Amino acid sequence: MHLHKAIPIGAGLGGGSSDGAQALNLINRFLDPGAGQTDLRSMAAQLGSDCPFFLNSTAQLATGRGEVLTDVDHSLRGWWLMLINPGIHVSTAEVYANTPISGAHEDLASLVSGAAPGDWNGRLLNVMEDYVFRQYPIVARTKDLIDEAGAVYSAMSGSGSSVFGLFREKPSLPMMPSGHRGWVLPL
Repeated sequence: MHLHKAIPIGAGLGGGSSDGAQALNLINRFLDPGAGQTDLRSMAAQLGSDCPFFLNSTAQLATGRGEVLTDVDHSLRGWWLMLINPGIHVSTAEVYANTPISGAHEDLASLVSGAAPGDWNGRLLNVMEDYVFRQYPIVARTKDLIDEAGAVYSAMSGSGSSVFGLFREKPSLPMMPSGHRGWVLPL
């Protein structure tokens, strides 16, 4: 097996977790050990908390440590995604250690299923942004770039450092500081 690693490390994009999950899928497919979804999820959870999330390419709400998954009925077909990585590594362990439990509760599955992305603002929050934006101001500035480009909704991805925005129409990448990489993708 050859793995061509293109997702930056410490970018909040689940690069290592998705690699592990897809390796399990490939082993199951080509070596045919006959593992079902329950077995695959159990094995993936042993690799990492959010590995089970990457076994399928459907919208899911992750709870617990990231291993408890609930399918979410929401399509962003016809929308555009802008993703910008500021070119810095943010330690997942550091961010989790410095992010207090918010205590807030929102029925996220209902929110995502029943509301358009513009309605997510102020309700669908990544509470890890507070710490990351204070410690790594370049990530906050990256989010500002996406918002200034006209995003309907934007957030830091995972524990950072990448930031994404959702757009109704195809956006143009803004002028970015040196070291930033950006993509615009149809959903």
